[in-house]
Amino acid sequence: MAGMLRFEYLCGSIVLLLAALTLSLPAGASAASRSTRAGKHGCYGTAAAAASPIRFSPAPHGSVSSITLKLTRYRKPVLLTQAPACASKVIVGHSYRASLRYRSTTSAISLRVLAHTRRGWHVWYSPKTRLQARKQLTSVSVLLNPIQGGVDRIAFGVLVRASGVVQGSSFSLVDASLHPGAGTSGSSVSGGPLAGIPSNPIVAPPVVSLPVDNPPVVVPPGGASVTGEWSVSSPQNAMRSVHAILLQSGKLLLMAGSGNDPMAFAAGTFKTFLYDPATGASQEILTPTDVFCSGHVQLANGNVLILGGTKDYPQPVPAGQPASTVYHALAASYIFNIHTNTYERINDLLGGHYDVATHTDAPEDANGGAWYPSATELGNGDVISFGGLDASGQGQTKTNYFVDPSNPDTGDTPGEWVGFGSTKLQQTYPWYWGEYPSMILTADGRLFYDGSHVFGNGAEGTTFAPSGTSLYKYWCDPNANQAAVSTNPDSNVSFRVQDTAGLRDPDMRDQSASLLLPPAQHQKVMIMGGGNTYTTIPGSQEGALNLTDEIDLSQPNPHWVAGPNLPRGTLDDGSMQPLGAGKMYVSAVALPDGKVLETGGSQQVRSNNVHEASIFDPATDAFTPVAPDPVGRDYHSEALLLPDGRVITLGSNPFDPSSGQSSFELRVSIYKPPYLFKGARPVLSTIDGQANASASDGTTDTKQWAYGTQHTLGYTSAKPITSAVLIRPGAVTHSSDPNQRELSLPISADASGQLMVSLTANQNLAPPGYYMVFLLNSDGVPSVAQWVHVGAQGAPGS
Repeated sequence: MAGMLRFEYLCGSIVLLLAALTLSLPAGASAASRSTRAGKHGCYGTAAAAASPIRFSPAPHGSVSSITLKLTRYRKPVLLTQAPACASKVIVGHSYRASLRYRSTTSAISLRVLAHTRRGWHVWYSPKTRLQARKQLTSVSVLLNPIQGGVDRIAFGVLVRASGVVQGSSFSLVDASLHPGAGTSGSSVSGGPLAGIPSNPIVAPPVVSLPVDNPPVVVPPGGASVTGEWSVSSPQNAMRSVHAILLQSGKLLLMAGSGNDPMAFAAGTFKTFLYDPATGASQEILTPTDVFCSGHVQLANGNVLILGGTKDYPQPVPAGQPASTVYHALAASYIFNIHTNTYERINDLLGGHYDVATHTDAPEDANGGAWYPSATELGNGDVISFGGLDASGQGQTKTNYFVDPSNPDTGDTPGEWVGFGSTKLQQTYPWYWGEYPSMILTADGRLFYDGSHVFGNGAEGTTFAPSGTSLYKYWCDPNANQAAVSTNPDSNVSFRVQDTAGLRDPDMRDQSASLLLPPAQHQKVMIMGGGNTYTTIPGSQEGALNLTDEIDLSQPNPHWVAGPNLPRGTLDDGSMQPLGAGKMYVSAVALPDGKVLETGGSQQVRSNNVHEASIFDPATDAFTPVAPDPVGRDYHSEALLLPDGRVITLGSNPFDPSSGQSSFELRVSIYKPPYLFKGARPVLSTIDGQANASASDGTTDTKQWAYGTQHTLGYTSAKPITSAVLIRPGAVTHSSDPNQRELSLPISADASGQLMVSLTANQNLAPPGYYMVFLLNSDGVPSVAQWVHVGAQGAPGS
């Protein structure tokens, strides 16, 4: 929610002096721990603290033995470190002791260790030793972790994260494996009086994105077959990504609208791009209105339904009053046509008045529209939507129901929105759901609100849903009294709400990640992390959650149980997260091997990015840490699975408290999971099935599968094929994709030995539309996906 909070403080200029930072080795130290000759800029340099991979810059005033750095404007943490020319060679398996003497006017400093592999320099880790402000030179010594395979040199430095004055001396690095008693060698160096902090503070300029074109990939110690690897690129077009949808063409529909930019909104500048991850090419799409913070979902025919959006940003208020955070919702609704790559206006959400025939608008009702609404495709192809704000900026309590254009069911007009009392929607609920409430379709056709949402607390507690997460039956029996169901829960007609207790900290699940765990047949849901936009703020004691919780919806009375905690990561300044700290703005992506990648997030609201990623295995109920995204990803970031088995991450909209300004991350990261480094991939060459009748162009040239059918797959593989999966393409915004699901496809051999797979007969497990089919060999290596269209329509809840 753009502009929901505004944090400000003034940050003065800084004069930082680091003198006589010499690399001192005791006599007889191993040659493996001696530094190489210094370059013309001396033994020391600077590096961006959060950059990965590391790029060094010469110290502006440096020599072999000393360095002086003056920062007139403090913007981001700065690492002063040994230059590559002086970095010490190390021996794998050995432990080293790093020492220095320092004094400082700020406690916002820490130690940092960089590691060099054949792919370049990256942050290794932050030793736990904590540095405090000291008036006198103080010795500090830390035993580093054993050197891991692939690391040939390490550099040791001091990270400065705030205004102040720091002076250091007598850096040393000793091979503790050869010299167990080695400690803080080196003598004190007199550095003179500490310089004062300027008395006239300045406001830092707005933070801007600093794209790095084609940096080397990051491979932490352990190798890509264990950790995977990332690459980062900067597309030519400045593509803000707030909503990301994978289309059947393999391209991404990236919608930003005004992109959280009030000036762009005022100018009527709304953006949409088609981005091709395979080539890096992008195409700008004419965008008719501000689709920023709309709802979206893919329909059965592959087109994208887009509902609501931003009608107006918060209005100015008189001087002395708190700034408004009230946004107003659009009632407009569109189809993005994947054949023509255009937006097509359809009838409005409830409360809107758009005449499709005459292309005219009438004034909207104050309680119409939707801003941050949910959007869930049902088993018959229709779409149901809850929550968000209405046109007046108040909580939307209406339920919007869209009748799929290709749905043959009678009673309502296909391609239009209907409400409570229609033949399709015979149940409604009297409470406000919040923004982007995660509503997952279950195998029995009900909806499960899992507690994941955006902004503040979870859904309001009620008599019928006291825990904040519940199962809902939105339709009634054919002859039920609709009015009784809606207004009188104590009547003889059930209110159809089943509470699901046990979720920990439901008011701290703001911008958590949740998903139906693979395979969807098991009906298990997981929620990861989260925070609270109003309390998890920079400078507060409260940070985001590291909790995960799981629930088995196949049970008669499902309840939440505690899952494994999210692993700790490093912050933008390179320091390790405190024990118990977690993250919000988490992204979770189901992978073809039945596991889940979780990545991105920040420790506080739009600040303190957490560089951590891990893979969750539902079979073992455990996380395995893997290589983190080099780019921080928080608010307005997305992650999606690509048809080739890689994962793409985009966007991020952090807030800089020092300037009161937002920035937007324009770089794109691509992750290759470990399974792409475990040998040759099987090749899925052909898929049988009926011809897709809607194949009017190349974008839908696929086979169509009816529910409950078997299909033969043509393939080649050096190793046995052990599994096949069906994965719905991602459609993500604000950590939310309630339609994400992965199904196992039981495999068998026909009489001729050909591979056959079986599609479920339950349309609620796989709502109609386009899906990716992957084959996996005995090493868990997936093929590149082929697309299929999953077909038949049905009635709600059947």
